Amino acid sequence: MYLARIFIVADHNHDQYLSDDEFQAVRAADPIFADADYSVFDANGDGRISRTEFMSVPNPLFGIYDRDKTCRVTQTQIDAVKAASQTQPQKTGHGAGRKGAGAGAPP
Repeated sequence: MYLARIFIVADHNHDQYLSDDEFQAVRAADPIFADADYSVFDANGDGRISRTEFMSVPNPLFGIYDRDKTCRVTQTQIDAVKAASQTQPQKTGHGAGRKGAGAGAPP
């Protein structure tokens, strides 16, 4: 399992718990964890994250794909999310934030 592998790699001292320092490896392992809050994973508040605690936190990506809330994700659901994201308007970079003279600047 992907999450189990992340836990094993992050557990540098192999004590079956992640310290706050070891959790930095989790944040670096995948962009989905980049802003992860250590305290969310430390469910019992003992200052360390067990493998059970780590594996018990719901994956937000699962919720994106499981739109009908069946706790199962099918290839059809994944394809539907991909198709919906491709039909979203793309930002062109024009408008606010462009470099150049602003209002009232000399020509």
